[in-house]
Order: sequence, then C-alpha cells, then structure tokens
Amino acid sequence: MVRAMNPHRLDAWAVFWSGPVAWFLQQLALFQLTLPNCHDKPWLAPGIGAVFLLIPIAAIAFASHALLRPGGTEATVPLRHFILLVGGLAAATFLIAMLWQEAATLTYSGCER
Repeated sequence: MVRAMNPHRLDAWAVFWSGPVAWFLQQLALFQLTLPNCHDKPWLAPGIGAVFLLIPIAAIAFASHALLRPGGTEATVPLRHFILLVGGLAAATFLIAMLWQEAATLTYSGCER
C-alpha cells in the first residue's frame, strides 16, 4: 500500500530540498554561461548566479518564520518542525557554498584557459 505524503509537511520538504536544488541549478547555469561570459557579457554569469541565491534565502526566511510563530495542534507538528529546522540549516549551509561560488565567479571568469 502506497501512502501519499502528508500535505501538512510539503512546505517543510520544500525548505529541506531548496538548498541542494538551488546549488545544483546555480552550478548548471554557471557552466552553461561560461561561453557567453567570455564574449562581451562578463556580467551575465554573476548576475544569473546571484538570482539563484534568492532560493535558499527565501527558504531560510520561511523556515525561520514557521519555526518562530506559535505552533498548531496537529499531530505532525514535531516532525514538521524537525524537517524545517534541518532544512533551514541545510539551506544556510548551501547558501554559504553558493556565496563562495559567486565570489569565485566574480574572481575567475573561466576565460583565462
């Protein structure tokens, strides 16, 4: 028997997966933008990379808001709070990695090869 995911925890799982997904998308986009970055568009890769920083920032803000507001009485609250806490911390960790990647993109364009 297959059980559907509890809809009360979908937002918590979205926070949990936001960091790795945003980092993957940032890496994929930056790799694809190496060639345009080398041909008169040096602002493109850092600009697009910065847009992906908004995903974990939004996830951290949502998790903080959800964890700090008064909780409900539903049975899934402890597990949802745990997923939000771990997801918020993971999003913060991935945000740090993405900020380092953004700094590397600004420092090393990839056109030096």
